[in-house]
Amino acid sequence: MKFYLSSYKIGNEGKKLQEMTKDGNKKVAYISNALDFSTDLERRSKTEQGDRNDLENLGFAVEKLDLCNYFNNKKN
Repeated sequence: MKFYLSSYKIGNEGKKLQEMTKDGNKKVAYISNALDFSTDLERRSKTEQGDRNDLENLGFAVEKLDLCNYFNNKKN
């Protein structure tokens, strides 16, 4: 498993990100910024969709991983 962390969008190292996956595995889990001050609609339109498009344009298959599903959940 490899990690690529960026504080703003996908950062300025898109080529390095592509190089990390030269083994052919182009699946990525995308964990968005919480943006606690915004609504779900703002969060999706301003960050998630743009980030997803950027990653897909680099050739990745993106799957969103929402950490809210794992915190404060009595079943986990």
